Amino acid sequence: MRRRILKIKPFIEEMGFEKDDDCEPITMIVDDASGLTVSKEGDYIEEKWIRKKKEFVKLHIAVDAKSKKVVSFRITKGNVHDTRKFGPLVREAAEKCDIDKVHADKAHDNRRENLNLLDDLNVEPTIGIRKNATSIRARGCQLRRDEVIIIKKLGYQG
Repeated sequence: MRRRILKIKPFIEEMGFEKDDDCEPITMIVDDASGLTVSKEGDYIEEKWIRKKKEFVKLHIAVDAKSKKVVSFRITKGNVHDTRKFGPLVREAAEKCDIDKVHADKAHDNRRENLNLLDDLNVEPTIGIRKNATSIRARGCQLRRDEVIIIKKLGYQG
């Protein structure tokens, strides 16, 4: 059953979400992925005999902050990190609507590709910078460097 779920390629349009022609810029929230198990069968046996845990699937979601509608989502295996699906979620949402701002947690700060994508799309990131971000060298991501400089000037101690 899990293999079948992972093969499904659902689209927002199939779920009844219409594309707005007069789509105004949205503020998008990228959620932490939620782990889902296919069934609860065997949980007692796993706990009792300390066997290897069952694999699960993750649901990665991007939501419009104002209308609370799902703008983009992905279903992956449980071992896929949230930051790997940030780019596809943002790209899919950018095809449908203009994105003004993206909110995400500090986990998405560790990949330069995420911030570079937002910079290319001219989207304002509101991604928390990790508190150990001390280097102001760009290292391939000018946008992150600028954010770290601003935080240092403000004296923020995350």
